[in-house]
Amino acid sequence: MTTIQRGSLYIRRSKKKTVLMFGIFLLISVLCFLCTVIAKEANLSVEKIRESIGGEFYIRPTQKSMVDEGGNISTETVDATISKETIKEILDESKVRYWNTVNYGYAKSEQLRFVPGQDDNEGNNMGRIRSMNYSELDENFLDGTYVMLDGKHIVAGDSRKVLITDQLAETNGLKVGDRIWLKSSKLQEKDGSYYDGLTGNRASVEVEVKGIYSTTEENIMNLPTAAMPENSVIATFDILDELGQSEPGIYKGEQRFFVKDPKEIPAIEKKIRAIPGIDWEKYFIYSNDYKYSKVSEGMEEMETLMELLRIIVYCVGIIILFLVLIVNIRNRKKEAGIYLSIGISKRMIVVQYLLEVTLTFLAAFVIAIIVIQGMSGVVADRLFVEVPEKLISVENLNVNGVDGTGGLPAVDIVMWLGLEIAGLYSAVILAAIPILKLQPKTILSQME
Repeated sequence: MTTIQRGSLYIRRSKKKTVLMFGIFLLISVLCFLCTVIAKEANLSVEKIRESIGGEFYIRPTQKSMVDEGGNISTETVDATISKETIKEILDESKVRYWNTVNYGYAKSEQLRFVPGQDDNEGNNMGRIRSMNYSELDENFLDGTYVMLDGKHIVAGDSRKVLITDQLAETNGLKVGDRIWLKSSKLQEKDGSYYDGLTGNRASVEVEVKGIYSTTEENIMNLPTAAMPENSVIATFDILDELGQSEPGIYKGEQRFFVKDPKEIPAIEKKIRAIPGIDWEKYFIYSNDYKYSKVSEGMEEMETLMELLRIIVYCVGIIILFLVLIVNIRNRKKEAGIYLSIGISKRMIVVQYLLEVTLTFLAAFVIAIIVIQGMSGVVADRLFVEVPEKLISVENLNVNGVDGTGGLPAVDIVMWLGLEIAGLYSAVILAAIPILKLQPKTILSQME
């Protein structure tokens, strides 16, 4: 009788023991798979939370301090620019999702009467223009100072579009979709009086009102008309370019970059510091992880705990299996003695034991896969947490790209198959050693 036949015969005759081993194998496999699914879904939940929190870093011009003859100290922002090519190089870093910056200028309009400020007159009745890629990423919208009331935000690709305040719209009877002409102007001050310093021909551009927003920004006393919060006009980049107040492809001031996963900010900063197109004597980097640093420790502990749980379940399962196999194999002393007495080698006896447990294990392993695939969806629904409303949600762009898919990846199935077989074979060999050390006569005499 061959080893395979002996092993198959034992499985058929020892039904109770086989069922017991099958149940243990099934339990261990299901628990290992379940821990894998829990760890996977927990990690996805943590990743989605990080993306919901978001993060950003700024590339800001440095400031230099100056001391006048009277000993008074003042600060001045360094005049620095960044080119479109350098911005593109930064954006080529795949983990940087969006870029936003602001260029400033001023404009008048024959169709607009700006809300009057200090010493308002026809000469200085103008508004401040702030051009950007994504209005929704402006810090005033992010912190709730600005709230969109009607229309849509400005996004990259828009042309000749503006957002105006509700007070400015009400004062001039404007609504979303209306078109107005803006003319270039320049706010200057002399002896406490504000005036338009631009003379000669003025560039003009026709723009469309894309949205209307409200502002809770405080109205400080003695502000000129152009500095009044109600007169802030948010515009696309091309408007200031056409008004001659900015140079196409050249950006001044603070550059803001939004990152999908705040955990990646340090690594991204390191790469950006190596870009030769940025003069780091004139710029510095400042990061804002939207409070991620305050909760990151708990997230990392959760991920570590899930990995530890998988190791514990595996080790406990193998220990239980080892103890059961010791009892089972020791109860087969007489059988082993007979095999040895008729010339079957110790190695082939061990091979038979391995064959028996392998056949039982594989059946349990396949059923465990079927069971866990049915349970994984429930686990995903329970553990894939609802995250708060995302801080960054740019129109027409996807921020949260993590989906809880459930299911058990093939790589994890193969991994657990290998680990469980390795543990199983090790347990069989260790359990068989005490018996295989004895001689056939010794075994048979102990059974008499």
